[in-house]
Amino acid sequence: MKIAVLPVSVSDRSRSTTLTRTWIQKACESVKRYFEDQSGGRERPEFEVFDWFGLSLTTQQWMALGGNVMGTVNQELVAKRGDVLSTYEHFIYIIDDGISRSAATNGLETRISATDLDPALLAHELTHVYGADDTFLQTPGGPSRYDALFCIMGDEGRKHSFRDGSLVPENDPTDAERTDCGPGMCVPTLLKTGWLDLTKHGVHVQGYTSGLSASTARMRALDGAPQQAGGVPVCCYVDDGDRYLVEYRLPSARWDAGLPEAAAGWLVVHRTPIDEPLVTLEVASFPVVTGKTVAFGGPETIYIFGGGPLRVSILAFDIAARTVDVRFSRPRAKVPQYRVPFEAFIRHDDHVLWTGASGWRVIPADSDLALVLERVSELDQVRELTRLSSRHYAVQLAEANQRLRTALQESVARIDGPEQALEAVHGPNGPEPVSRGISGAPRTFDA
Repeated sequence: MKIAVLPVSVSDRSRSTTLTRTWIQKACESVKRYFEDQSGGRERPEFEVFDWFGLSLTTQQWMALGGNVMGTVNQELVAKRGDVLSTYEHFIYIIDDGISRSAATNGLETRISATDLDPALLAHELTHVYGADDTFLQTPGGPSRYDALFCIMGDEGRKHSFRDGSLVPENDPTDAERTDCGPGMCVPTLLKTGWLDLTKHGVHVQGYTSGLSASTARMRALDGAPQQAGGVPVCCYVDDGDRYLVEYRLPSARWDAGLPEAAAGWLVVHRTPIDEPLVTLEVASFPVVTGKTVAFGGPETIYIFGGGPLRVSILAFDIAARTVDVRFSRPRAKVPQYRVPFEAFIRHDDHVLWTGASGWRVIPADSDLALVLERVSELDQVRELTRLSSRHYAVQLAEANQRLRTALQESVARIDGPEQALEAVHGPNGPEPVSRGISGAPRTFDA
């Protein structure tokens, strides 16, 4: 794609930045490398950066053009400066008026505020040009736009970008905020651009059912679309009502250097409809830790008479090889509690505990006892993984078991008294459970 980059100002306001054509060229070179890497070499944009041009338009006239400045601005550039613009496929207008903020893309044109311009914002807008949408994060209130931060299509200033010191403007060495780059694209974004192919670069996880059976997959860290098919897949996907796309992210990847600190990287899960247009909806992200289990696929309550929601567990990881092994399963079904009592608790704003002897009780989430329950739950999950997984993962899971046993002992030691104050939970028909989505799925443990 051949792109014209046109820095412009208005006639009734002085420029508010000192951005030079040279710096804009450097920023565009960074974005060019970004798309070459993320596309696996499939896309090599060509940027032509023009010199600054003072338009005859006033601020009000510029604003009135809305999302269609190309015709008016290009006509003036050709008439007054003799620029040849007929060979370009897309136009980027960098407006320095002191009022405009952020950026927008419509059709063949992108408008970016000079005040906010950095490589991360430019890459975000051009990713729209290549066919991708903004990201969404699943929250208790529904999907929240821009709040999935593991993708270039997240919110500027909050997504996991990093600062490239080589891009600090030479004429303003204090302007470090203008150097934000990355993060890399997530799997749904790469699918929307057409650079990633699930049949070539992913693995379809099948064969898990309610009960004891499960499926295991190995992925390597996502770092853009692979250049060719074959090798360890960069994502896995599960069709379970909706499609769940799972990816592994490491801060050692060139464009993921701004990821939050996590020794073994992050697992990120997106959900999208199977037979409808692809959406980028993040439903989980968590640090990779051997033995960790996260449930998703709908709310999970104590009343599980069939299989519960889908679960993904970390079996092992190899940072040197940049791989992670994950296991997909469903918890075993539970018979009704009035027939066979069992102990369990649900994470909520406060924790909710069920025991056969005492019924439902509320435990403040910040209490020492709540932390003990968390540790017991995590230890039980590792114990179940050890029982159901192959011997290949025995060493890693044994280490996770010991780590969690130590953590449990430390949390027990923190309890100030022999008993924490509990509050019974009652609904209109007596004791009842509290549902919780992906960030707070319940954990079960033996009596």
